[in-house]
Amino acid sequence: IQDLRDLSFHIPNFAIQGVGSGQQRPIIRGVNNFTGSSALVGIYLDEIALPTVSGVGFELQANDIHNIEVLKGPQGTLFGQGAAGGVVRYISNKPSFDGFEGGVSLSGFDTKGGDFSQKYSVFANLPLVEDVFALRVNAAYENYGGWIDSISSTTSEEITENSNEKRVSNFQVKGLWKPSDNLNVDVLAIQYESSAGNENKASKDSRIPLIVRRNMPFYGTD
Repeated sequence: IQDLRDLSFHIPNFAIQGVGSGQQRPIIRGVNNFTGSSALVGIYLDEIALPTVSGVGFELQANDIHNIEVLKGPQGTLFGQGAAGGVVRYISNKPSFDGFEGGVSLSGFDTKGGDFSQKYSVFANLPLVEDVFALRVNAAYENYGGWIDSISSTTSEEITENSNEKRVSNFQVKGLWKPSDNLNVDVLAIQYESSAGNENKASKDSRIPLIVRRNMPFYGTD
């Protein structure tokens, strides 16, 4: 399982609507919202609520995740506002004092009529001070090749080939400081970046634009 879309194939009443642009909308028992500033399904990394807009959250890579919980709603008692439909909770691997651990993953695939795609990820557990301080670092980069072309509604000429390309990078650092047997201090820092072209939408009728991005109309080819 690499992301929430893979997970949705294994959990009843849980679906993912991929909207492209490094974003996805989790739907639990048919519940989520398409408008409004507060989501009906919350997305959490450990105890941290991740930002969502109109029910859409960013694609957090699952390359160094211990497990993922899908809690069917309402979950307002535990998670407050934004959890009426339920909660998707990533449980990350924590830093450990037990020794060095690391791994690297590389994968790629090709899309017929589209561009080549590749994924890279790496993680490392670093016990820097014995039984006192440890770091866990993980990074991931995904480059998804596009397969939808943008064409002109007036001339039917191609404007941009494979215009729905997407690049997503994610970097996380987790720290564990244990100054005494009765005190643990956990620290987490995340850097996430998404760069994408058009959304994964197309129209059979090139005269009807679906969306405008990068100051140009977007149409789909057959």
